[in-house]
Amino acid sequence: MKPDVDPHTHPNGTRPASTEEKNGVGAASTSMAVDSPEKDMITPSGFSRHELVRLMVQSLQSLGYKKTAQELETESGYQLESAAVTRFRECVLTGNWEELEHLAGKLDLNPAHEVSVKFLIREQKFLELLEARQIKSALIVLRSELTPLNQNMERVHTLTSYMMSTSAEDLRQRASWDGSDGTSRQALLTALQKYISPAVMVPESRLETMLKQATELQTMNCFYHDNRNTTSSLYSDHVCEKTGIPTVSRRVLDSHTNEVWYISFSHDGRYLASASADRRIIIWNLETFEPMQTLQGHEDKVTCCVWSPNDSQILTAGNDRAVNLWDVQTGTLKSSFKRHSDAAICLGWLPSGDRFVSGSEKDLLLTTTAGEQLCSWKYPVRDLAISNDGKMLVVMCGAIIRVIDLEDMTEIR
Repeated sequence: MKPDVDPHTHPNGTRPASTEEKNGVGAASTSMAVDSPEKDMITPSGFSRHELVRLMVQSLQSLGYKKTAQELETESGYQLESAAVTRFRECVLTGNWEELEHLAGKLDLNPAHEVSVKFLIREQKFLELLEARQIKSALIVLRSELTPLNQNMERVHTLTSYMMSTSAEDLRQRASWDGSDGTSRQALLTALQKYISPAVMVPESRLETMLKQATELQTMNCFYHDNRNTTSSLYSDHVCEKTGIPTVSRRVLDSHTNEVWYISFSHDGRYLASASADRRIIIWNLETFEPMQTLQGHEDKVTCCVWSPNDSQILTAGNDRAVNLWDVQTGTLKSSFKRHSDAAICLGWLPSGDRFVSGSEKDLLLTTTAGEQLCSWKYPVRDLAISNDGKMLVVMCGAIIRVIDLEDMTEIR
């Protein structure tokens, strides 16, 4: 079945009200929320028949089946929206700002939202006038319509700065706005709809939104969910079979002679580092699954290993209280830092690659790769994490989680 084509459809996707609609026949022209004699009828599953039909009509229209949507409205007696709401949408998409404000006052808005709605409308009006290089008219809107609202004055100041734009293109770049011929009017409609009751104006793509929520919930609750399962169908519930769980080992890496205590992938995914109670760290090539380097230098069990941001170096920590810095390609020990008062158990690189944090059961240290100790804290550390921008350090201290600002070295409380 091909989408119906309405020759009278507006280029922006709206349809002018028919003669019947204008005269109040076939549309609820006297009220915002659409009424019907059977409005409160309930479906066998407990849903409102009125609401369900309106969502179906909206979905059919969005898919292009406009005639089918009209037939459903006629047969059911339920209209998607009143003629006033249809006209409201048309005014947004065609830029009829004066009539739009007049219609907005009839949409039973919460009085607390009236100013916000006016601000959004006048902001778009201002930007479009400025884009059309009607500078004087834009200035009048700014001074006489936007400023008196006393709403979001910081935004008003920003809009004022756009008066300095040298061209329409300059304005669009400054404002990160795609203009009246772009999607800005559709974005305005979406923003305005947040202030309008969904019973008056059904949220855009509401049925598809609910279907997406339902499928996402099924995926979230799938006990054996496999991310490789990308199939999706509305005909059945999402289910991943237990048989999808890997049960056969691809490779067994067995070069260690004692328990492996920590493993870490390189950032590029080409290598794997494993730290063991046998006092060794093995760098594995994941193309061949063979050891590329075996790092030996700790005097006791190795507890942790982390790759530098560029994967050229690796830090290791051990029960010998040492933190060792290694060159990955050569396998040589570049530096050994023995400043902890107990076994070193966790590590973290800063994004710059020239500083790192190490923790033990008794202390926490911030050190440069050149060996300079920048700061220390007397915390019993169990684990740590550094934010991607390197500005924040989070430390797990038993039942307490501490957050440290790495710019001024102070604890955030």
